[in-house]
Amino acid sequence: MFKKYFIVIAVLTMLLSAIPLNLAQGATRVGWSYQNNEWYYYQSNGSLAKGWLYNQGAWYYMDSWGTMETGWAYLGGKWYYLYPNGKMATGWVLNQGKWYYMHQSGVMATGWVKDQGKWYYMHQSGVMATGWVLDKGKWYYMYPSGVMATGWVLDKGKWYYMYPGGEMATGWVLDKGKWYYQDSSGKMLTGWVTVGNSKYYLHSDGTMATGWFEDDNKKYFLQSSGAMRTGWLWYENHWYYFDQNGHMQTGWIMDKQDYYFLNNDGVMQKGWLEHEDSTYYLTDSGIRVSGNVLIDGKPYTFSDEGVLLGNEVVGWFEYQDHLYYFDENGIMKTGLTEIENKLYYFDENGKMSIGLIQVETDYYYFAEDGQAVIGLHQIGEDLYYFDQTGAAKKGLHRVEENLYYFGDNGVAVKGFYQVGEKHYYFDGNGKAVTGWQQIGEDLYYFDQTGAAKKGLYQEGENLYYFGDNGAAVKGFYQVGEKHYYFDGNGKAVTGWQQIGSHYYYFDESHAMVIGWLLENGKWYFFNTNGEMATGWVTEKGKTYYLLGSGVMHTGWLFRDGYWYYFANSGAMLTGWYEEEGKKYYLHNDGKMAIGEVEIDGVTYYFLSSGALVSGPVITYTQYNYSIEEILDIQFGLNPPPQTDKYRNDKSYVHGDYLQFDEKNPNLAIVTTTKLNVREGPSTDYRKVGSFKYNDQVKVLAKSGDWYEVAYGPWKDATRDDARYYVDPGNFKKDHFQFLQLSKSAGISAETIDSKILSDKGILKGMGKYFVQAGKDYQINEIYLLAHAIHETGNGTSSLAKGVLVTEVDGKPVEPKTVYNMFGWKAYDWCALKCGSEAAYKLGWFSPEEAILGGAKLIANDYVHHSTYKQDTLYKMRWNPAKPGNHQYASDMGWAVKQINNIQNLYNLLDKGTYTLFFDVPVYK
Repeated sequence: MFKKYFIVIAVLTMLLSAIPLNLAQGATRVGWSYQNNEWYYYQSNGSLAKGWLYNQGAWYYMDSWGTMETGWAYLGGKWYYLYPNGKMATGWVLNQGKWYYMHQSGVMATGWVKDQGKWYYMHQSGVMATGWVLDKGKWYYMYPSGVMATGWVLDKGKWYYMYPGGEMATGWVLDKGKWYYQDSSGKMLTGWVTVGNSKYYLHSDGTMATGWFEDDNKKYFLQSSGAMRTGWLWYENHWYYFDQNGHMQTGWIMDKQDYYFLNNDGVMQKGWLEHEDSTYYLTDSGIRVSGNVLIDGKPYTFSDEGVLLGNEVVGWFEYQDHLYYFDENGIMKTGLTEIENKLYYFDENGKMSIGLIQVETDYYYFAEDGQAVIGLHQIGEDLYYFDQTGAAKKGLHRVEENLYYFGDNGVAVKGFYQVGEKHYYFDGNGKAVTGWQQIGEDLYYFDQTGAAKKGLYQEGENLYYFGDNGAAVKGFYQVGEKHYYFDGNGKAVTGWQQIGSHYYYFDESHAMVIGWLLENGKWYFFNTNGEMATGWVTEKGKTYYLLGSGVMHTGWLFRDGYWYYFANSGAMLTGWYEEEGKKYYLHNDGKMAIGEVEIDGVTYYFLSSGALVSGPVITYTQYNYSIEEILDIQFGLNPPPQTDKYRNDKSYVHGDYLQFDEKNPNLAIVTTTKLNVREGPSTDYRKVGSFKYNDQVKVLAKSGDWYEVAYGPWKDATRDDARYYVDPGNFKKDHFQFLQLSKSAGISAETIDSKILSDKGILKGMGKYFVQAGKDYQINEIYLLAHAIHETGNGTSSLAKGVLVTEVDGKPVEPKTVYNMFGWKAYDWCALKCGSEAAYKLGWFSPEEAILGGAKLIANDYVHHSTYKQDTLYKMRWNPAKPGNHQYASDMGWAVKQINNIQNLYNLLDKGTYTLFFDVPVYK
């Protein structure tokens, strides 16, 4: 009983040692379980695992029954190998003596496999290949280890070469600087091989031979490409010859009907040769000579077989269809040679020459018999003249009363030719022509010497000009400072001439007129090209106008919509011009001024006739309001129109709204939001103003429940008061409140300083700033002066002389003195405070800054305002285009009060030097 128990325990122990630890937990039905000689795996839910199972770092495969697979398994179209313990194999597997390779995925590899840098080939069965493998048309060799071979491989006594990619090589192979040849089966060849049209020799080790090579007692030469040489070879400064079999030749050979001699070393021979008791001569190209031959200037005769026969020759010697001449000393003649009083020429090789020959700088002509000719000779298309020495003449020569010119090559020239500074024309026979000649399109005149005339030439009444080439010029031509025109016959013209689209005038000397011409009492002008001018002309800084006929115009001219005026001299006038008591102004471009024009900073007005308007120009502008409607709007404002007309009248307030000062019964504080001020001690009296809450009031007297108080000088105007100032009809004579302020008066700074500001306090000497302001902001400087003088009390007000400001809008600021020349924002109820703080904000820290800055604001905010354009005092005060809006002052008489100052200032200007422009409103 004890023994059986021991056996069971031993078996279980052995099994447990072969599988993971959790296989021993089968009793719990979780993990591995060995049943009926098969292994199973129970999952945590108690079910059997099926398919792939990953457990403790290894893969297993459980079939559809849950049984663990071992050995080869074909799963999903792929092969896997599972070890006897069930683990899936990766990498190399040896099975039944054959090697397989399993990828990391466990799939069996086929085809090429790279492992640890080496290539292997696995058959479709997965078995590792050894020996030869054919893949995609290429052969590979696998060592017994399965590794793919590269480089040289010895198989069955034959050498093969495998490229780095493993492919078997065929044809030429370069390895370590040496060439080999592998046949179509890949085997390395040795001995003679024919590749293409060339033969090669491969040593026993397969390397290709180059250079000299001896085989079977025959010498060959293999080029650097390995190809066997045939025919001629130039090698190390010698010529060799190889037959069609590549054998190097020696002795006599014939090539292309010429004979050559090669010594025992195969070297081609040159020069004299002694062979088998005979003498031969071989040229530098190795060819054996025969017949008459000149060697080093000496004549020799050789047989047809090339054997030397003799060399004693005197006199004429013919060789290769050429004649030579040897003197009595056997010396071959060269160069010019006289033989029996005849001149011949032999070249540097001794050959007698014929035809035209240049000897140094001279030319000779030798006839067919070799003798030099003399006299005139036509050679081809060229004419020569050979003197008694046989040399061709050069330069000008008279031959039989005809003049010829022979060039440096001895040829008689034809056509035009220049000799020194003279021009000649030689006809088709080479003869120089004389007299008048029409050559091509041009006319020439050649004197008795044959030279062409140049420059001006007078013949009778006709004038010609011949250019530097001798041709008579046509058309315009300048000679010195004069211009001429030569017609189609070369003759200079005179008088009026129309050439092209222009008219010209040529005087009696044929010279073209430039500048002014007086003819038949009329003036004409010709520009620098001689063209008669029409239209506008500027000459010596003056402008003229020439009519279509060319005649200079004088007097008034209407052109292109403008009038111009030309003096009796024809010069166009500019500037002021007076005629029959009327003044005109002509701009710098001569155009007569019309309408409104600014001249030297002054605005004038000219009628459509151009005449200056001496009186004012009045424009009437219609507005869509009645005077009563204007007044309704004005009296709806707070405050309504103000006036100082009632400054001395008494003013009253009701006592219920006053709290008196206990210490000073003449002072009281307003206790209501608004306390009306009236003309008398009753509500029946007209309201003339008001106090606001907490205002301090000075009490003058008591009248019942009412108190007389100090108030003014500004009080509410009556409707009738305001009507007077609103109605333009009340100011028919005093138009200056309607003066257009956008137009300058043109007054100078000096005039302003001397005549206007000399006694105006702080404004004294500030004239240039008013002029500058007028120009910079297009605003009337007279108005600016009147405005400033009025607002500053002739330059003496506090705002004009400077106010120290220490706070703005109740906040402390850096203390600075400010100036305000136009009362900008100096409201009646806070003139000093409001005006000085406004100046501080605008940076008016000097009188000039206040003048320029105020003018800019007036221009931008009123005169040139983008919406209102309030360019008159009236518009600034009442704004008839949009009453009640953007009005400059509350004083109903503000505009009228400026009139006297403006009018007085204009009276300082000379009358007639300016034009006044008025814009008067018209109400419905």
